Amino acid sequence: MKKVIVSYLLLMLCATVSQTAAADDFGTWLGIGAEKTLGSRWSIGADAEWRIADRVSAGVSAAYKPVKWLKLQGGYELQDVRSEGGLSSSGKYYNDAQWHLRHRFYGDVTGTLKTGRWKLSLRERLTYTTAPSYDRTRTVVNLERSDYGTVSVKTVDSKSSTVLRTRLAAEYSIPHCRLTPYASVEMYNNPSVQKMRYTAGAEYKINKRQSLKMYYLFQDRKTQDDDDEPAIDQHVVGASWNIKF
Repeated sequence: MKKVIVSYLLLMLCATVSQTAAADDFGTWLGIGAEKTLGSRWSIGADAEWRIADRVSAGVSAAYKPVKWLKLQGGYELQDVRSEGGLSSSGKYYNDAQWHLRHRFYGDVTGTLKTGRWKLSLRERLTYTTAPSYDRTRTVVNLERSDYGTVSVKTVDSKSSTVLRTRLAAEYSIPHCRLTPYASVEMYNNPSVQKMRYTAGAEYKINKRQSLKMYYLFQDRKTQDDDDEPAIDQHVVGASWNIKF
């Protein structure tokens, strides 16, 4: 137990260091989640996540299992997202970094197959994300303009998007071991492929009710999120603490 706590604290220290580095292609994600079973088929959950320097979120969800191998789930997530600063696509303005809110609703269906010590799962998740309008400061940088250096405010219009996320995951149960390795690949479609996520990690069972997941994630972004932010691939080191009641 002490080793697990020390490992988690070391990861948080690394996260703080990575925040100061502010590298565009590296990130650290820390999360905590809780789940409460209601009978044999229903469960409710809550979770929070901190993506260092990029996003803070909290959400709630409910799940129903009509049969052992099938789970239906729906939830809501409130996100506070940071838009990166940098030159606009036109090269005429420098956009300051800005935090703004987003609301995300989702529903998914997960099928699970157990064969030997392997557990395979396929999840189809449909998300609807909406972001209210917000004001973003920007500075004119075009030397040919008379108002070079002028600071102004640009209102970013509200927008929404619907994305279908397909995730295939596999995990292996090692005999007499609390550590369970897993890997997954996830595809984001809207309607073409927006990005791919490849994850590899392990879950350590602290006891019957608590577990700690540590993982590495590579995000291959195919398209940009908006006109001011380019498509940048990202390497992520993360951990999440999960509790069951």
